[in-house]
Amino acid sequence: MPADLNFLDIVVLERIQGDTIMDSFSGTIGTSFFETAEVMGKMKVKGIIDIIPTIGKSIVKRTASGETILRQAEMRIAEPLDELDHAIIKSIAAGTNEFNKMQEQMNVKSEDLAYRCYKVTKQGYADYTIRNAKTFLTMTESGFKLVGFMPRRAERQEQEAIPGITQSAPIKQSQSKSVEMLMGEDDATKHLPPSKGPVDIKQKQAELQTMRTLRTIAIVVVIIAAAYLAAKYLGYI
Repeated sequence: MPADLNFLDIVVLERIQGDTIMDSFSGTIGTSFFETAEVMGKMKVKGIIDIIPTIGKSIVKRTASGETILRQAEMRIAEPLDELDHAIIKSIAAGTNEFNKMQEQMNVKSEDLAYRCYKVTKQGYADYTIRNAKTFLTMTESGFKLVGFMPRRAERQEQEAIPGITQSAPIKQSQSKSVEMLMGEDDATKHLPPSKGPVDIKQKQAELQTMRTLRTIAIVVVIIAAAYLAAKYLGYI
């Protein structure tokens, strides 16, 4: 397995279905064509995808190594949260949400952090976006509840349900203090609380399967459209 595996690699592997056309894949991961080509090139060097050039298009497939990585990532979803998972979630809540910066600050191996980021997103504690070929993680409501505070809107809704409370209390946790607690030399993760409850794995797996089906349908539509445009460009239509 590549030691420099990152979260974006797993996200891209998950979205490659069958014969994926690289030229139209940029829309799938929200990057430009050139950024997509750069990401795919790095993944090919790592040996987790193959790029097969053909007339008018380049086809991308997962290699055996890529398939293994994706299976391992999916197996991690069923595992309960541990201390390092809690530290990752708290790091996101504290404002360190870009994968490379998180890996640098937490001093965790890129491969291990990638699997854990995939795990906490699939368990519903965080979400992610892709910008400029980088992954950015954001907290979900479940993630905020896990670390002990919620976004102001959710906090206000809970307090309005309690008689006598008309305004939400300010969140007193300091970002710099949170980062210091998480990243200090005296391993703060050993003081973190255990997971508050089991994850409904069957439900998560069902949701994952539904997402895969929808992505497969979307990719088939893109392939058909690309084939039509290529045939029209070459004068076959």
